[in-house]
Order: sequence, then C-alpha cells, then structure tokens
Amino acid sequence: MTVQQLRQLASQNMNGHHRTWKIKASEDAPPVPKLAWHITIIDIAQNSQEGQDTEQYCTLVKEWARRTVEQISAFYP
Repeated sequence: MTVQQLRQLASQNMNGHHRTWKIKASEDAPPVPKLAWHITIIDIAQNSQEGQDTEQYCTLVKEWARRTVEQISAFYP
C-alpha cells in the first residue's frame, strides 16, 4: 500500500461529515486542556511529498509522536 492509498483510506473512514460514531468521555472526566501543539500531523502531511524518502517521513512521524507525548505528559504526569 502506498502512502497516498493509506491517506485516502484514512480520510474516507475518519471524515466527520460521513462518520456515524462519536467518542465520548465519561461524565466524571475532567475537561480536556486546550493545547497549542508544537507539531501536528498536518505539519507532517504538509512536509510530506509523494515519493519522499521513507526514512525522512518516519523521522517526522517519530518527532511528532515524541513531542505530543511530551506535551500530554505535562498535563497528566
């Protein structure tokens, strides 16, 4: 499966206009903090190009994951 095929499959299944399910928090869950994310998956997509070096793409995704965990950990130690 190519990156483009994976993106297309993910967008079809996660499109909010067509999705029939929702994720709900429990009633006693604290509110989710608003975060200004350092890097988003959109940044990865915008910096990814068709035919891009797989190693570079993986590096970007790992950096996104690492920084996301860092930010979340600050709120949920």
